[in-house]
Amino acid sequence: MPVKRSIPASGTDALIGQTIGSHYTLQRVLERGPRAQAFLATHRTMHRTVVVQLASAAWPDGSPAAVRFDEQARALATLEHPNIAAVHDHGRETARVWVAVEYVEGETLAEYVRRMGRLQLEAFVPIAAQVLKGLGGAHVRRIVHGDLNADQVMLVEEQGRANYVKLLDLGIAALFETPEGSDEDAPVVGEPAYLAPEVIMNRPADARSDVYAVGVLFYHMLSGRLPFEGDSPRDVLHKHVNAKPTPLETVLPPSHGVPDELIHLVHDCLAKNPDNRPADANEIVERMIDCVPAAMFRLPVAAPRSRPAAKDNLSRGPGLSETEAAQDRARSATLAAAVEASGTHAIPAIEPTPSAVVHEPPSSGGSSGWIFALLAIVGVGVGVYFYLESQKQPPLPPPVAAPPQEAPPPQSAAGLAKAQEFEDAGKLQEALAAYEVVLVTDPTNAQAKERQAALKAMIQELEAKGQLPDTKVEAPPDTKVETPPDTKVEAPPETPPDTKVETPPDTKVETPPQPAGPVAIKVDATPKAEVLVDGVSKGKTPLTLELTPGPHQFEFKAKGFENYLETLEVAAEGQKELKAKLKRVDRKSFRDEENAASEELDPEEGVGTNIEITRPKKGG
Repeated sequence: MPVKRSIPASGTDALIGQTIGSHYTLQRVLERGPRAQAFLATHRTMHRTVVVQLASAAWPDGSPAAVRFDEQARALATLEHPNIAAVHDHGRETARVWVAVEYVEGETLAEYVRRMGRLQLEAFVPIAAQVLKGLGGAHVRRIVHGDLNADQVMLVEEQGRANYVKLLDLGIAALFETPEGSDEDAPVVGEPAYLAPEVIMNRPADARSDVYAVGVLFYHMLSGRLPFEGDSPRDVLHKHVNAKPTPLETVLPPSHGVPDELIHLVHDCLAKNPDNRPADANEIVERMIDCVPAAMFRLPVAAPRSRPAAKDNLSRGPGLSETEAAQDRARSATLAAAVEASGTHAIPAIEPTPSAVVHEPPSSGGSSGWIFALLAIVGVGVGVYFYLESQKQPPLPPPVAAPPQEAPPPQSAAGLAKAQEFEDAGKLQEALAAYEVVLVTDPTNAQAKERQAALKAMIQELEAKGQLPDTKVEAPPDTKVETPPDTKVEAPPETPPDTKVETPPDTKVETPPQPAGPVAIKVDATPKAEVLVDGVSKGKTPLTLELTPGPHQFEFKAKGFENYLETLEVAAEGQKELKAKLKRVDRKSFRDEENAASEELDPEEGVGTNIEITRPKKGG
């Protein structure tokens, strides 16, 4: 989890070293927010690094707040998605609740955009698609992120691919909401630059609130700036509610290469009125597929580089440190290279020579000194001699083991005998096939290779002279002469006249009176739209309708697009599919209409009094 801001000293520092939930030892503070604090922690027995989100709350067992917390935490723990940081564990203790989530190391999207300035379309699409995939997986299960921003999107390297996305803290914000009926004022939680107007006004958030944050995120990624900026958080929140974002096309460089439809999609996500936004992240994906080439969705290959030691890494007990582990890996790689370079010969183990273990006694004068020296020289000479002799002789006997492999297996011997039989009988084609079978089971058989080549040359020569034996000519004449005449002469005259005269008149007369049943017709539209058939709403595309034969009027409706009308004659043998492409209305008039509708959400004069950004209390 990234550190988003400087963290002042606080009473929570006293928690460092304590164990939460009997398993997680708090190591250091990562972040302090208005509702919860984030700690880097390690599992005492698994030695796994996690992030523990800790909040002060006295929720007794069975209280509505405790029940809601347990239900939502269990739902998050079952949300398994490759683009979402997993929730491992949760619990409630005296006067506090906690959640343990996956610890992700990488670069935040905010840092990446800051480093790149702005993202080209090729870099934007795979990151955006992964954000939408993770968010869409949560939206399908009716789980809202609630605090999506560029600091909550982590880019990591995964399976040789760069910019693999992990969404952090998905759904965590809702876990620590102030219980209903509490005397404490509900604060506005989240990054001011990404908050939807309805969230600012303390109204319930849903998937469309995440869609608004996606619009801010995409605007930031493509342009390098935020759609609403101000001198203070209050100023930014005021603009979210009342101001129009600067059109994205005006802040992009002239040769930006961003499709117009993608720009329109970003502005649709930034609509003030939630009803004018895409319904969820999955609908954004559907529209993105129509905006950009499918090949751009692929992740880039990670550039080979030495991975630096992560600054947030912690010691994991008595195991090797990072430096020792790197040295150990280097030694293992060197040893592996040495073994590979030595081929099949084993690396000789050199035993210590006598001179290596003989300790020279202290000199006592006289002739004993030179005697010991002479013995040492002789010992060294003997050791060198035996070592040189061992180098001359092969240490292993692989040459002796090789010849048995040359002997043909029993199947090959039988195949050779059979092939020789065919060859002696003059059946050259059969002999050639038999030799090929031998080579399948024993590709190195020299006899089969030699005879195969000789037979091929012989067969080609005989074919050129027209003297090839008549092995292929005997069977076909028998089969062609005997059977066809019998079947063709006897069967036709008896059955066709009877069936043609009797059955057709009966069937043609009886079928028309039968009533026609409903006809299935597939209906789709670009973009996703509501379908009305004969003035009755049937739901949103894509869908399959059962309609009675006859004319029907289809009407397609989508916000920001002109209504599409078409009358279709539905028949049992007619058209079974209808797909409409809606035309976008004038962007200026649509935005004016959308912003006019949003004024009913909150009057401008009330913004300055109802919005409050809660800051950490007492050094938090």
